[in-house]
Amino acid sequence: MATIIDGNELSRKKRMIIADEAAEFARRGGRPPGLAVVLVGGDPASAIYVRNKKKACETVGFRSCDHHLDGGTPREELLALVKKLNDDPAVDGILVQFHVSAHLAPQEIQLGIKNGVRKINVDTDNRLAITGAIRQVFVETPAEFDLRQYLAPARAAMAEVVAARMAAFGQAGHAKDVPMVSLDERAERYKSGKV
Repeated sequence: MATIIDGNELSRKKRMIIADEAAEFARRGGRPPGLAVVLVGGDPASAIYVRNKKKACETVGFRSCDHHLDGGTPREELLALVKKLNDDPAVDGILVQFHVSAHLAPQEIQLGIKNGVRKINVDTDNRLAITGAIRQVFVETPAEFDLRQYLAPARAAMAEVVAARMAAFGQAGHAKDVPMVSLDERAERYKSGKV
């Protein structure tokens, strides 16, 4: 039997819990929790993602500070900003949002972030990999319109991106460390607000 989960209601409840925790943090620490967001480049999807993180911060009582850098920003400049943010006592977490390119190595950025949040947007890279693979199929076989023919290379390209990011963040090989949870149990956790 399927369980219907009201995602909006669960999200609202989770935001209320986080807002209470943020208020307690501010009461004890004399300031709200702080999230620094660094957006590198002009990818529209990344800009929307960052804007939504800022709205989420405002909703739950976090202070957020945004830093927008050009896509061609040298690695040293990005690492210097990350170091500056690490040293800022008002910053509790740093989110760096960029399309991984040759001159911005995720491992260096990851090592540069010592405060809590570490995320390089795999979603954007997956969309780019999928789009590139599908376009390649269309160029090589323009008459092809069988989903199976162009989704197989798209899935393979996405798998490569995910595998590279899991390795870069030290997550590869740790599936055995994650406890198995049935779908019914997961649904119950969401329904009760525990997740």
